[in-house]
Amino acid sequence: MLETSNCFLCNGHGRAYIIFKRTDGVGFYRCKKCGLVYASPRFDEQSLLNIYEGDGYVDEIYKIEWNGYEQWLESPSFIMENRKVDLISRYLSSGSVILDVGCSVGLFVRLAIERGYDCRGIEPSSRFYEIGVERFRSPIEHSKLEDYKCEPESLDCIVLWDVIEHLYDPIDMINRCYGLLKKGGYLIVHVPNHNSISFRYKTMLCKTGLRGQEFRHFGYPWHVYNFNKKSLGILMAKGNFSPISWQSWCHAVRTGETGLFTPLVDSISNRFQLSSGILCVAEKRPNARVHFKQIGD
Repeated sequence: MLETSNCFLCNGHGRAYIIFKRTDGVGFYRCKKCGLVYASPRFDEQSLLNIYEGDGYVDEIYKIEWNGYEQWLESPSFIMENRKVDLISRYLSSGSVILDVGCSVGLFVRLAIERGYDCRGIEPSSRFYEIGVERFRSPIEHSKLEDYKCEPESLDCIVLWDVIEHLYDPIDMINRCYGLLKKGGYLIVHVPNHNSISFRYKTMLCKTGLRGQEFRHFGYPWHVYNFNKKSLGILMAKGNFSPISWQSWCHAVRTGETGLFTPLVDSISNRFQLSSGILCVAEKRPNARVHFKQIGD
């Protein structure tokens, strides 16, 4: 079943303009007020959950390329997960309690535990959970955050890596994270970035008819939203989180490639949020809200 949607950050009050419309009638819109990009119409939530549990959703790489955790440690994917743990180590000491929400097969969870953190992971997809436990021996749980048994204000950090763009109610997720984090705890969020060079270039190709892929780079139907720094910052502010770091890792850094200009390229990408993903490290603050106009595009 399909349903119409609008900007959840502005409650539909922000005027939006269409970026691209597919031949099947699905449109991709950008809110003029906050910068959020969203798809409409989209599958209703239950229909999308059914897609997640289907054979076509789980990436074949988890079933074929890596036979186990030890083999994964030799893959380029390890570099990215290890960098995520490096990021966390800037803010947390050994033994800190971390929850990875939407942890997929739990590779980050295992790696963080090996590096001294008390890391837990929850995954709503039964397919990813089964692969994680059976193939990678990941200590994760099959659960949604709303069903996860956890004491209020007991976590030092929550990680939402490539999760928010799948959710129909991201504000509810951010609010739940706020309740589980200790005072001064950290929320780390990574989302697709429509301000990236890659997204804008592919959008231009679609609009000019040079790319006949029906706006596939948005990630529809799995992704229902796409963000930039401004829209993600507004989401953090609505949840009473104060962003303390913004990053956008370039491709070479994410894959472990090294070159003479890699540090410079990564520095520029981080400063202007030019890579395909945007990362926000935010701190829980009881009564500190970020004024929306302070967060630029």
